[in-house]
Amino acid sequence: LAFEAPEPNIMQRAPRPPDEPLFTGFFVWRLIFVSVLMMGGALTLFFLSLNADNDMNHARTMVVNTIVLCEVVYLINSRWLHRSVLSWEGLFGNRVALLTILVTLMLQAAFIYWPPMHTIFGSAPLSFSDWVLTCTAALVLFFAIEIEKGLRQHATGRTPHDRRVSWES
Repeated sequence: LAFEAPEPNIMQRAPRPPDEPLFTGFFVWRLIFVSVLMMGGALTLFFLSLNADNDMNHARTMVVNTIVLCEVVYLINSRWLHRSVLSWEGLFGNRVALLTILVTLMLQAAFIYWPPMHTIFGSAPLSFSDWVLTCTAALVLFFAIEIEKGLRQHATGRTPHDRRVSWES
């Protein structure tokens, strides 16, 4: 995200107060919200995998894949903290982020399908339906964050271009 262009109207916003803590109520909320959703998705798929008579390696691989895919979608969500990324620019506007995502997915595929990784990490190959489940968990996180952004804008009556939105204001 260091290569991200600034959001529109950034110079019209008031500066951050110097006494404002680094972790505002908004950032603590977002951290907890995202962590609970990731954990919920990963644990749900872990137990579903075990209940489907898969071995522990398969269940752990499902967890790792879920977390990696959730991190990928959160990278996209985080391009803009307060406005929706559901646009061409929001989803595809940062080539460095897209390249990073591509490299991450290639490394994740090696973790899942390259036999030496199974030996080193105890991972296991995933089926197409396993990928559908882990992608679904990631998409739940993605859309939950987008809905949260919209609800926050509605509750505060602010547009995404107004001064930064926080729980305190």
